[in-house]
Amino acid sequence: MFFYNGVFPFMADASKFIQDKYSGYSQQAAAYIAGAVYDSSLVLSAAVGILIDCVGLRGLFAVRCAVLTPPVFALLAFTFVPPLVSTICLGITYSFAAASLWPSIPLVVPQLMWCTF
Repeated sequence: MFFYNGVFPFMADASKFIQDKYSGYSQQAAAYIAGAVYDSSLVLSAAVGILIDCVGLRGLFAVRCAVLTPPVFALLAFTFVPPLVSTICLGITYSFAAASLWPSIPLVVPQLMWCTF
């Protein structure tokens, strides 16, 4: 779940970061590019969820997301690759992380019976 500790703080300041590092982007364009994280995740989430449900290996997918996310941040921080490429890659890892982590909770946590009839 620590995956989200890297993504959400970045998303709070992503449009400002894009404007500061990549000159020529207006505030609106930078906001659209930063929003590509959620846009790509929106498009991919259902298909990725079906894929992970069919294949399994939730733990492996979660670890891959954790390993692939720092290089995406490194692309943004240390290169001049267009920011849209990096934000889409971050959206892909975000989508895989959500699809692998959240459905794992009922598999790990036992169900409590509050009322027994």
